[in-house]
Amino acid sequence: MTKRTRILALFLFASLIGLSGCYRPTIQQGNILSEADLHAVNRGMTVREVTRAIGNPVLSNIFPDGRLVYIYTLKPNYKKMTKRQLIVTFRHGRVVKYVAESSPKMPKYNNA
Repeated sequence: MTKRTRILALFLFASLIGLSGCYRPTIQQGNILSEADLHAVNRGMTVREVTRAIGNPVLSNIFPDGRLVYIYTLKPNYKKMTKRQLIVTFRHGRVVKYVAESSPKMPKYNNA
């Protein structure tokens, strides 16, 4: 290998290492809930009926306060994170209220 080839190879290697830090993948976390999933929740449903309809929440509530919290976050490459959450409140084992809150870019749904 000539000196020029070595320098070129070193330059290409350094460029690849430098550019590898520029890539940021889109990150999704939590429960992905569609509008149809939100409409599947109704007042009077039991906890079991809610989890059968839309699944178990990713986050487990360690405090027995009678609610399920579903959270979904989306962090696109170099953009602001958007967040959506659905809070289902129970009284005596039945749904009494459910509220979906969203960051500005996601649609909102509310049944309080």
